Amino acid sequence: SYCVEMAGGEATSLAGKQLSSLKSNQRLEFLGDAVLGLVAAWALYKDNPNATEGELTKMRA
Repeated sequence: SYCVEMAGGEATSLAGKQLSSLKSNQRLEFLGDAVLGLVAAWALYKDNPNATEGELTKMRA
């Protein structure tokens, strides 16, 4: 694997940087999925004021 010398003189592999970036992207994807789920749940809740919890859950699924 390739190495990159950092400003402090330490070397780090590009593969390590890519893995770190991938983990960060996965965490952001997790957060984004949660936000989208919240928006969908809020829209269902707002648009169906007489629906029960079970009905809202079925609509969300």
